[in-house]
Amino acid sequence: MVDSVVRFEDVSLGYGKRRVLQGLSFDLRQGEFLGIIGPNGAGKTTLLRGILGLVRPKAGRIWSPAALHYGYVMQRQFLDTRFPFSVRDVVRMGRLGRRRPWQRLGREDLRQVGDALEITGMA
Repeated sequence: MVDSVVRFEDVSLGYGKRRVLQGLSFDLRQGEFLGIIGPNGAGKTTLLRGILGLVRPKAGRIWSPAALHYGYVMQRQFLDTRFPFSVRDVVRMGRLGRRRPWQRLGREDLRQVGDALEITGMA
């Protein structure tokens, strides 16, 4: 479990008395990517909220290292045309949490952005 960044063990998630997802078990390891696809109402956002610790499991166990930090960009079907963003811009936003509001991204941040785009084939 040392190289795991998140582990779900027979997890059920939901809101109030309603269970949205049941019996989820998976182990996401360092360096792996997780893609979540499905129709509206399938539980994609609920799963992400479980990973981020925003929703507690109704059953099972979610484990992740205490020092782990996540970047999360919510999906929008359409971007506002008044504020057009490139894919690179959106990935750069994921680095902003490591800076003070007035600081610009440094060389290491830009290298990480480039690496992420290369790894995912989006460069």
